[in-house]
Amino acid sequence: MTQPRIAWGGMTLDGRYSLIERIGCGGMGEVWRARHQTLGTDVAVKLLSTATLTQRRKERFLREARLAAGLKSPNAITVFDFGDPDVVTGQRPV
Repeated sequence: MTQPRIAWGGMTLDGRYSLIERIGCGGMGEVWRARHQTLGTDVAVKLLSTATLTQRRKERFLREARLAAGLKSPNAITVFDFGDPDVVTGQRPV
């Protein structure tokens, strides 16, 4: 089953991350290449699907971010930030 595409392109998250292009999707949402507005660096941003967003999924996402942030390995991603999925500027997806 194909995940529905979320209309996030061109939006800015929390006034800092401009979403550039979708680079992947999965069961919980999508991963986007984004640019940090202040630092000018590219980052990967994981966005939860708003269609299936529940309190339980928000809690699971926070747990995942905390666990990933605790990993220190050249073979693991580095978590730099975590934010509320409702903090978006620009047009809100439907």
